[in-house]
Amino acid sequence: MRILIFLPLIWGIVAVFLWICERWFILGSWKFNSVFAVLGLILTITMFLIVEKVMVVTLIPSLSLCSLVIFMNELDNYGIWKRSVGPLIERIYLGFLFFQLRGRNRPKALVKLMFESDDYDEGFKRADEVIAEGDRVLPTLFSELAPFENPSLEIGRTECLIRVFSKQKKSVLKQLTPHLARSPEAHIAVGAIGGKQALKTLLTEMSKRDWRRREAACSGSHYLVVKSPETKNEILHHAKNLSDRDHVGEVVQAATHLVMTIENPDPKAIALIQHCLGMKFD
Repeated sequence: MRILIFLPLIWGIVAVFLWICERWFILGSWKFNSVFAVLGLILTITMFLIVEKVMVVTLIPSLSLCSLVIFMNELDNYGIWKRSVGPLIERIYLGFLFFQLRGRNRPKALVKLMFESDDYDEGFKRADEVIAEGDRVLPTLFSELAPFENPSLEIGRTECLIRVFSKQKKSVLKQLTPHLARSPEAHIAVGAIGGKQALKTLLTEMSKRDWRRREAACSGSHYLVVKSPETKNEILHHAKNLSDRDHVGEVVQAATHLVMTIENPDPKAIALIQHCLGMKFD
């Protein structure tokens, strides 16, 4: 009987947890969460009517939590979340990160701020602050590289990564190598560092059994060709081989796109990459 008494409260807590998962971890959907919360309200009222000994301490919180989830989902459904509530919470979160900037977590806070910047100029400013931290920020950067299973869709993220890694020493390539098997962004970082060793690394990745690594190597090669123009011919040769012989559509598409950008470069795209790399425009 005691378990039944606390069941509504547990239900409400789970409803909030599901909402958090959908909001910050992109799991589930607002429709499912709303239905779950409505069922929680029905359960709470039913328990109150059937079980006379239902405690107020479980009834009120469960009603509040389920109602909160429904309210938040309706805000999101009508776009109010993105316009008002979401930005407010983001400001509070950014304020917390600024507080961390003075402590031991400064490198991690700087990287978070860089990735969560609202525009390119602010992102590049944060990237320069990350660069100024030197080698001690590298472990945080490596841990923040998005995996193949959950690639990041944040606007400006790639550009910030290019800016940061383009200023790293060539020796950082050895530290990046273990991350090539799990993250496409590691390939972009290799291309941004540039040089002969970066060329060798990406060409090796183009021959890996995992097609995701071959595709990512093509993406990273876009930046390598701009950073180190002397690698263009060799990259072009291997990209054409992939385009003609690879059996995976995603790889063929990435390789074909790489060939096209090398043979018919878009001046605006090249200028953007050069800007990210901190290079002077041609």
